Amino acid sequence: MEEWERQRIEDDKQAEEDDPDKPVLEDMMNEAKTKLTELRDKDEAMLNEFVEYLNEKKVRIIDKL
Repeated sequence: MEEWERQRIEDDKQAEEDDPDKPVLEDMMNEAKTKLTELRDKDEAMLNEFVEYLNEKKVRIIDKL
């Protein structure tokens, strides 16, 4: 009985490892990193445009606090 249970546990672990739908942490992290990088770049571009607009309107901007 114990041998059967041990074998069943090993089979379950192997089936879990071979599961094609199993999420891959590294892929998920790379995907999240890519999204965050794109979002940061978009935000930075928007801020640069806003700063240029304010400079055209002669609004004083403090870059570094």
